[in-house]
Amino acid sequence: LDDHSYITHIALHLEWRQTAVAQLILNPNLVGASIRTAIVRGSPYSSMEYIHATPRLVASQTARVMTIDKKKDMKCDDGESSSFLVKRELTVRFINTDHSWMIFVSEPTRFYCKQSLAPFELVATAPMKHGMVRIALANNCTTGLNRQNCNHRQPTNSTVMEALLSNHADVYPTGKAHVKVAIPTGLIEFDFAPALMSTFKKSNRYPFPQPQPFGMADESSPVKDKDFSKPEHELLMFALPHHRDQIIGQYGSTNVEMLSLCVPTLQGDCCLVSGSAWLLREDVPEVRFNAPRPIRPELLNIIRGTVHEDLKFEVPLNYRRGAGDTYFSGKILAKLARILLVAEEVGVSIESHQFKKALNRLKEGTEIWLNGSAKAPFLYDSTWGGLISCGCNYDGEDMTCFNTYPDCPSLGDPGQNFGNAFYNDHHFHYGYHIYAAAVVVKFDHVWGRKFHENVMLLIRDIANPSHQDPFFPTWRHKDWFIGSSWANGVIGVAGVPNPNGRNEESSAEAIAAYEAVALYGRATAAMFSGSLMPGDGDKYVSSLFLQKMGELLMGSEISSTQRYWHVSSKVQGVPRIYPDIFISKIVGMVWSMLVQRQTWFGGQPWKSYGIQLLTITPASEQRDDIPWVREMLPEFNSSCYSDPVCMTEGWSILVSASQASLCDWKPAGKHIMSLPESVFESAGGNGQSRSNSMW
Repeated sequence: LDDHSYITHIALHLEWRQTAVAQLILNPNLVGASIRTAIVRGSPYSSMEYIHATPRLVASQTARVMTIDKKKDMKCDDGESSSFLVKRELTVRFINTDHSWMIFVSEPTRFYCKQSLAPFELVATAPMKHGMVRIALANNCTTGLNRQNCNHRQPTNSTVMEALLSNHADVYPTGKAHVKVAIPTGLIEFDFAPALMSTFKKSNRYPFPQPQPFGMADESSPVKDKDFSKPEHELLMFALPHHRDQIIGQYGSTNVEMLSLCVPTLQGDCCLVSGSAWLLREDVPEVRFNAPRPIRPELLNIIRGTVHEDLKFEVPLNYRRGAGDTYFSGKILAKLARILLVAEEVGVSIESHQFKKALNRLKEGTEIWLNGSAKAPFLYDSTWGGLISCGCNYDGEDMTCFNTYPDCPSLGDPGQNFGNAFYNDHHFHYGYHIYAAAVVVKFDHVWGRKFHENVMLLIRDIANPSHQDPFFPTWRHKDWFIGSSWANGVIGVAGVPNPNGRNEESSAEAIAAYEAVALYGRATAAMFSGSLMPGDGDKYVSSLFLQKMGELLMGSEISSTQRYWHVSSKVQGVPRIYPDIFISKIVGMVWSMLVQRQTWFGGQPWKSYGIQLLTITPASEQRDDIPWVREMLPEFNSSCYSDPVCMTEGWSILVSASQASLCDWKPAGKHIMSLPESVFESAGGNGQSRSNSMW
């Protein structure tokens, strides 16, 4: 990436330029040569633009036959001695993979082809002054010989697909493709900013205009003077199932769904949709601190009894010192925050001595990470633009850190703090801290005003919506194209990106993180509401925006979780994402190129279910669809109760919570009440409390 390359949330624009020395040797009489491409999510074509450069296409396989402009068939074996003219398109059918690829050119171009002593190679006989070559896979089962892609060894008829790709080949998405999110309404627009490869106008020429700030229309787009609603000018893009479910139409785009022209992907069947833009409507749930209905009368006294005990909960000394990791410290703080909310909900007076003492403990435990005095303090990283933890080489005897700033072990050790300094899991970690801060602000506006900007740093790190913020990237974890988030940061394998791409394990904690953002917006809106202090009016509006933003983030996260992590049986009218051979009702981890049952910490089924159900808050009810809970609970239950570790480490709490959601609350409550206190201090239970579990 350099000054002439840029990235948006759905597009990456790259350019390769000839060096001055190479230009002097190879093309002394030409303007500097370059090639550039826009990699855009969902495009069925790959496009490369050539400026004083020679197109060359290589494949590590052998071509069976080539068809020139739908008329003439020829073999690829003559090399440079026999060139041929392609006026618009060339179809190449390969032997090894049984694939058929279509190649389109912006202008008549003469090529030669060779493959006798090397892989297939197609080379233009002269540089393009300014042109484009596009390629698209038209058929992955041309003759029926590809065992992976051919059903019953029968070839696929690609006549319709080839005609469609040919008809729409002139329109390509540019590197200015971007996402626009209308926070209050839940409308998400994918604007692919298309252009025509056959007419490179002045506005298309180098250098490309930089993309406008996220959420703003780009009025300089070269497509504005074209009627892209005409079929011959409409862009073709692949849409995932949730895109097609949510598309409500966009002015100037037909958005015709071609359901007979779909390809299987990890996220389900991807089908072609016409139009230069999509407008999607996402369900935006309202986020509140308490449940949408009162607690069952039969349980009120029981919960009151448990909450009086839980209000005595002490944050461990090391976390009160800010000595430790940001993940488990956040879970502990959010645990105490939930206890306070449950206490308020069952009628404990917020003015009572017991409540105030617990609230003070939450304040102290939360602010140590915000005021810069933590033993493992937060640092600002100007390279990637984010808050990272210094890290803590823990001294268990004195419950502090052996190291002090500027000795920061996390900066060189990706194993420290779950890779926090390498941007792993920030939304999981900081979501818990934001939740704790939101609860403190709800009950103490003085504290909230004092630490407001400090908390906003955490929010800006994981959910910054503004391109105008020079300190943090926008939407660090959120992938608006698939709707969910990615948890991994910049850690690779042996210095290179993981071959399976990005990943996320705990969908539940991603949802909880955005729930926390919404709650912080709700709490601060109440804090600034009606205030006449200078600037509070603007802060009130910003807080309302923050609440709605968190709700939209959470809503889209839930939609994707229910589709890609929660696996249900086939329901009429709702296509199943994963093949029938994947019999599990849960996904442990979703990767870019892989879906697996296992988690980072083991492959037992109860671990996979537990990590996707980890948080118990009002958002859990929206997250866990009842038909899915009914399907998955038998396996979760049997897996957990057959393994003593599941019981002792607190994961059985989540079995009982799921059981209660199916109205089988009596045995569920009996189990929660029978658990020893040690369970609520274990690896799986240390973020839970008895009162919140009963709630």
